[in-house]
Amino acid sequence: MKRVLERLFSKKRAPLTGTPTVRRLKNYSAQSGYVYQYYYEGQRESRAADGSCHEFVFRISADCKNWHESSVLVMHAALRAWEQQHARESPRSGVNGDETRDGIWQPRQT
Repeated sequence: MKRVLERLFSKKRAPLTGTPTVRRLKNYSAQSGYVYQYYYEGQRESRAADGSCHEFVFRISADCKNWHESSVLVMHAALRAWEQQHARESPRSGVNGDETRDGIWQPRQT
């Protein structure tokens, strides 16, 4: 019930950016023996309890019939720490000709 109320009364989420024109279906074989299929939907700026972050959105299925949306949240502070530790910029920072708009990584248009 709580989830239904949150969806009805919450603010609309920002649209996804970086959505590929052609989705690539990928497989993940878990140690349990299950094989999951997933594809990348896109990303958007988001807010977590600890601050602002990037939300990477995926569609996931365990049976090829029922698909569910799942998000991975990466905090901006964690991303900056990774960049410093590896002495390089992450893709969202505009490396290799990719562009950023409002801090969100955008793939090159081909």
